[in-house]
Amino acid sequence: MKDSKAKSINALMKHLRSDKGIQISGSKGKNDLRNIGYYHGYKGYRFYNKSSVKIPYTDFTQTKAVYDFDMKLKAWFYPLIMTIETALKNRVLEYTIEHAGSADFVTIFNVTLNAYKDYPNNSREYKEKLRDKLSLRQVIYDDIAKSLSSSDMVQHFYYNDKAVPIWGIFELITLGEFGNFYRAINGSVKLQICDSLGIDRAYNTAGSLLATMIFAIKDLRNAIAHNKPIFDVRFKGQKLPLTFFAYLENELKLPKPNPYYAKTTVVNFEQLIDYCLLVIFLLKKFGVAKVELKQHIRNFELLYELLKLKVPSNIYATIVPVDITHKLSFLKRWI
Repeated sequence: MKDSKAKSINALMKHLRSDKGIQISGSKGKNDLRNIGYYHGYKGYRFYNKSSVKIPYTDFTQTKAVYDFDMKLKAWFYPLIMTIETALKNRVLEYTIEHAGSADFVTIFNVTLNAYKDYPNNSREYKEKLRDKLSLRQVIYDDIAKSLSSSDMVQHFYYNDKAVPIWGIFELITLGEFGNFYRAINGSVKLQICDSLGIDRAYNTAGSLLATMIFAIKDLRNAIAHNKPIFDVRFKGQKLPLTFFAYLENELKLPKPNPYYAKTTVVNFEQLIDYCLLVIFLLKKFGVAKVELKQHIRNFELLYELLKLKVPSNIYATIVPVDITHKLSFLKRWI
C-alpha cells in the first residue's frame, strides 16, 4: 500500500483553495485550521450526517462557524445530560433497593434483576434476557476489578472485607451499562419507576420506554464525551421505536403533519432538535423549575439564530433541513 504524503499546514490551505473551492488565507485562517484540524475539523464537518450530503462551504470561516456551533451545542447538552443521568440513577436505585429490601448487589441480582421471567419459560426472549442478565453481572464485576487500584470508594469496601453496595456500583458503571441494568429489572418494578415519572402506560406496557430514552441519551452523551460532531445526529446508533416517537409527540402536544406545519412537528430523531425535546421533557419530569427550562430552551434557540447570522442560507438549510421553530414553540407551551 502506498503511503500518502504528509502535507504541511500551507499545503493543506492550498489544497482547500485549489481542490475544494474553499477560500482560506492569512494568519487567521492558518490558526483556525491548526486549532480545529484538517482531519478532525474540516473533514469531520464537511458533510451533514452522511458523506454524500456535502455542506456547500466556499470559505473556511463558514466551516469554523459550524464547528463553533457544534462545540456550543455540546456545551449546552452536556451538563443537562449529567443532571438526567444522576436523576435517573437515583430513582432506579430507590425502587430497586425498596423491591430487593437490600443494597447488596447479589441480593438485587437474585431478587430484582429478573426481567427474563416476564417471558414464557424457555422462549427465545426468556433465553436472551437471561443471557443479558448474566452478562451484566460479569460487566459489573469487571468494572469493580478495574476500579480497585484507582477508586477510594471501592478500596474502602474491599479493604474492609465488604461488598461494594449498589449505589457504589452505580458510580462506576457507564450510562450504557446502567441502561442494561434497567432493562434487566423486573417488569413490575420498571413500571413503578415509570409511573413515578408520569410516563403513560398506554405507550409503556412493559416499562421499556424509559430504556429507549436512556439509550437515546447515551448515544449523544458518548459523542460529546469523545468530541464527535453532534449537530447532524450521525452519532445515533440503535433504531428507535415508533411508539417512542408517538409518545413524545403526544406528550408535547405536537400537531400531526398538515398543510401549515408540514413535517416540522414530526419526531423521528433525525435532527438534534428532537434530542433537545427529550432532554427538556425529562428535566420537567424530574421537577426542574419552568423558569429554568425556559432559559435552557432560549439558550438552545440562540445557538441556531447565531449560526443563521454567520453562514449563508444554503449552508444553514443543509444543516437544518427541517425548520425547528415550531417544535420549540410547542415545547415552550408545554412546559
